[in-house]
Amino acid sequence: MKMKKFGRIFATVVTFCITVTMLCLAFTACGDPEPDNPDNPGGQVKVTSIALDTSEVKTEFAFAETFTYAGLKVTATMSDGSTKDVPIGDCRVIAPDMEKSGKRNVSVSYSGQTARYQIVIAQKIIPEISATSLLSIEGENDSVAYRVEAEAIDMETPGVKKADGVTSFVADAPEDAEITSGGKYLTGFGVKWNYFGFTFESDAEHKDVTVVLRLTYGGEDASINLTDNLNMYLNYAETDDEVTGAIPLTGMVDKGVCAWKDVVIRGVTIPAGTNKLTFEALGNKVPDIDYIDFYVGMRYISSIAEIPSEGTLMKDLETFDTEMASTRKDWADANPDKIVNGLGLETVTKESEGKTTSGGKSVAALDTGSQLSTTLRLAKDATVKLDFIASSTDSYIVKDRWEFYIDGVRLELVEKVDIKGGNPLAGEYWDWNPTCLGIYNLPAGDHLFLVKNTGGACNIDGVLFETVSYDEFDESGSDLDNQILPHECGNVCPACGGCTDEECADPVCATKCECGDYDVTINGEGFFKAEAESLRDRSGWVMRPDLAEAGHSFTENWSNDFGSGVCAKAFATGSVIKVSVNVTQATTLALSMRMSYYDAETYNWEDTTLTFADQTLTPVPAGAFGHREPADYWKWVDVSLGTISVEAGTYELCFTLVAGPNLDYFEFTTVTEEA
Repeated sequence: MKMKKFGRIFATVVTFCITVTMLCLAFTACGDPEPDNPDNPGGQVKVTSIALDTSEVKTEFAFAETFTYAGLKVTATMSDGSTKDVPIGDCRVIAPDMEKSGKRNVSVSYSGQTARYQIVIAQKIIPEISATSLLSIEGENDSVAYRVEAEAIDMETPGVKKADGVTSFVADAPEDAEITSGGKYLTGFGVKWNYFGFTFESDAEHKDVTVVLRLTYGGEDASINLTDNLNMYLNYAETDDEVTGAIPLTGMVDKGVCAWKDVVIRGVTIPAGTNKLTFEALGNKVPDIDYIDFYVGMRYISSIAEIPSEGTLMKDLETFDTEMASTRKDWADANPDKIVNGLGLETVTKESEGKTTSGGKSVAALDTGSQLSTTLRLAKDATVKLDFIASSTDSYIVKDRWEFYIDGVRLELVEKVDIKGGNPLAGEYWDWNPTCLGIYNLPAGDHLFLVKNTGGACNIDGVLFETVSYDEFDESGSDLDNQILPHECGNVCPACGGCTDEECADPVCATKCECGDYDVTINGEGFFKAEAESLRDRSGWVMRPDLAEAGHSFTENWSNDFGSGVCAKAFATGSVIKVSVNVTQATTLALSMRMSYYDAETYNWEDTTLTFADQTLTPVPAGAFGHREPADYWKWVDVSLGTISVEAGTYELCFTLVAGPNLDYFEFTTVTEEA
């Protein structure tokens, strides 16, 4: 038994020795040790170099073409002088940037050795852009920017590819979307390296041009960075070394269907002659484009007032573009903490009853010569009424001290009224009074609205825009190039432009007012005024006998430090003044009138009758009557008549007089719940 066990152990030892011997022989076959060769310590065979055979490899590529090394053969040379073919899958191939034209190297590595071969990437092929010019720049534009609607761009000539799922490059704006110029926009070009644009002409070289892109993003991300997704060029050109004509785009565009944003590029120089403005998509995350504007020799106005389809829009003056506005130095020096963007802003601390201040701020102490602008944006044709809301504790007629322009056309229908009001002793500087700037027909699109102070400041709240009609023009509106000029008699109807005085002999007044039987129509929020001298129903007017014998009329021009205007006068006791009022929707009205009375400081209200909507009114004068100088017959006093809630319908304010006051106007102010 012991012999047998020893035999098994001996056999195992012999087997181990044989195995070791075979391994030694195998290693010897790999190469004998060369202890005296410093380049190959240990004496092992290894790869010393690789060679590339590119005879069957593609070496010329189009710009951005997918790289391939199919057909590439790699041969390795070993340290013992032998060679072997290397499977390409065992190699590491580093491709060049295929979006850079020119000669580029391809690196191939195997077992620590690297070889290179060269390919050529052709220059990017820039597609042809339609030669049909979409714009002709002919000198500086003083009012409206030169515009190219993006949907007019020819996408077929350059062969632009549509993004996945897109059937048309032109989309219609949804009905409830933000205003889109022309109702259409350019979309669906989100394919990398899509290149498109338009040709335009310029009469001369123009410097410092502002280009404005109207963009939105309709993709899935919350927003996109323009720098990473869209290139823009003016007269693109490329050489081996560089691309010229690039205009950097910066900023973010947020997600939203037709949630348009203006991207402004300033300081652009446009060469004389034929030019091309082009765009290049850098991927599928690209913005939609509504239009491209060129502001040549004029400022881009960042302030925008989007006119609503109905109702009113109050645009605070401090939200206008203030680049060309400044505040009087004495006021600015005394109130440095109140200067914001060049404007002197005051927080309103006290207000007249029902006359709230939009935004709680007013603009004060503007320098003469200041200009403020905003862009009026209309989705459709509209007739719009404009009111300048301002106040002054001294006599102040806006028409004499301000100029107003739309698209460079001066507004001629500005009402001539005195906005004086308020009590400075009580800290009341903001008794807001509207000055109607007229009613105008404005085509769909953008319009530059400019206000210019030409004769001293007042306190200003802003401009109230009221939509009279939408998607069509109302007969009450005037075209900018054919304004119905004010009548010399002062009796122009703000609604139709006709004369409200049937007996007026002014030749300009041959067209009489045909607005119906109402002296005032209250069809929204704001202030509504009926001038006493223009009231339609004079059947109850009785003239004082002495004035009748002297040949007087019921109207009279007046002028003092409250301003100048026309009033109704010469009434005998018992005269009945009637104001017809049309209310289009239920509202609450604060009623007042402006009158003067020469004979005494008080007026005998006990013997007068004042009614409206079947209710008796209680007059509360804001001061004493009388006169300040013997020749001054018009010491105007505001008389509050109270507040009344009414339903839609027609009403009559009836005033039975005692003695003979002078009457300037009756005012109806809508009172909101906040007021």
